[in-house]
Parts: sequence; structure tokens; C-alpha cells
Amino acid sequence: MTQLQTLEILELTDADTALEFHLTSRHYPPVHPDFFPAVRQAIAWANESKWDATIGLPNGRVLSVSSIIEQLHLQPFLASIDDAWEPTEPRTLCAEHSDTAADEIGEVTHCEVCGVKVWE
Repeated sequence: MTQLQTLEILELTDADTALEFHLTSRHYPPVHPDFFPAVRQAIAWANESKWDATIGLPNGRVLSVSSIIEQLHLQPFLASIDDAWEPTEPRTLCAEHSDTAADEIGEVTHCEVCGVKVWE
């Protein structure tokens, strides 16, 4: 798939339809619809330059925004974000569930995936 083809699809339809087509027809195996909210979140955060933020996926993996954008070839969607794809706040995750770990000890909280104590 070329970026030009994706941009043409975006011109002919809305961003949600184009994204669904991209994820289900341009990937093998197709990306399951359960992943679409996480993908939309990654696009929204990429548009806000939150490349290192992590997103929990339905399969239990946690990936950075940059990894999701790169692995799913979502660059053409970065300029076409819909208002409906509003980002949420970054999640609190432990080292096992995050691509990055805190260097400083701060306020104690808990991982949103497994409940382990983490420091912000």
C-alpha cells in the first residue's frame, strides 16, 4: 500500500471508514475491530506529539504511540484526525506493562493493568 492510495481513500470517505478499511483490508491478518479504539487513541496522541505515551491493547500488550503508528502504517491518518477521536490522559503503568520506566521516585500509585505499586 502506498501513502498516496491511503490519502485518496481519505478524500473519498470519512476518517473512520478509511481507517477501518486500512486496518482490515490492507493488513494480513486483518486488525481486529477490538483494536480500533487504541489505534484512534494513538493517532490522537501522535497529533499532540505524545510519541512516548503508552497504550494498552486488548491483547494485553502495551505499546508506545510511535510503535503503533509505525507498525500499522498510520502516518497518512495523522493529518486527518476527527474531533471524535479525542485523546484521554496517559495511563499509569508498571515497568512490565510500559515501554518506559520512571527514573525518579515520586508519588505512589498503582498500575492500571496489574495493580502493582508504581511511583510517578
